[in-house]
Amino acid sequence: MKKTIRWITETAVLLALLIGLQWIGSMIPSPLVKQLITGTMVNGVLAVAALYAGYGSGVTIAVI
Repeated sequence: MKKTIRWITETAVLLALLIGLQWIGSMIPSPLVKQLITGTMVNGVLAVAALYAGYGSGVTIAVI
């Protein structure tokens, strides 16, 4: 598989995971707990994106 296609696919999957986790986190009733849990999950996905798919993927997901 071409390197560009693989990068786009990995970035898209991680972005979809990030959006899904934010959606699940939005269902938490308490605002403080919501921010703590959602923020931790978002940072985790960004770290995985940067380590697994490369820094460009992490930056792309963070910007989007």
